[in-house]
Amino acid sequence: EMSEKEMTGRMISSLASVPFERITNPARNTPTAGDLSSIKDATLKLSKLPCHFAPEECRSIQQIEDYADLRAATEGLDVLMVDYIQLVQGDRQKGDSREREGASISAGLKNISRKHDCIVFGLSQLTVGQDGNVKFRESQAMLQDCHAALLITEHGIQIGAGRQIQATTTDVPLKLNGTYQRFEIR
Repeated sequence: EMSEKEMTGRMISSLASVPFERITNPARNTPTAGDLSSIKDATLKLSKLPCHFAPEECRSIQQIEDYADLRAATEGLDVLMVDYIQLVQGDRQKGDSREREGASISAGLKNISRKHDCIVFGLSQLTVGQDGNVKFRESQAMLQDCHAALLITEHGIQIGAGRQIQATTTDVPLKLNGTYQRFEIR
């Protein structure tokens, strides 16, 4: 959903503990000398991490798998993050519903995880019903296929084990610090 530039800015803000606005709009929110030093250090740290961003046109599950294959073959692949699942195009045949397409995306991400023995994070919007049941907007298959689901709320993060997310949740006392684009202990 975000451009490489925006994701990089968010990571630098988090690592440097410099407000995101000072990085994205320095003319309006002038960084201090200390901020600039912290940004420089964070940029150096980030440049040494084996972190790559797929091209923005990498939107289909097949393109994501091809990109994962390339990264795994050239440098290894430990973690793959997909931001966000609603923008991914699955294997959709004429007449298929978005639910069916979502199931193919979920199966594709699970296949990548198995193939490369890596962790796959798929960011998605969730719907929480009045009964407390969590549903992926695109497909319930995503909840069935995942090993764990993290539900981010205004109260923190709930971690549940895939299919039993309601029965086996654990609350993690974190809050989002939007200034520095990171989660912190409440």
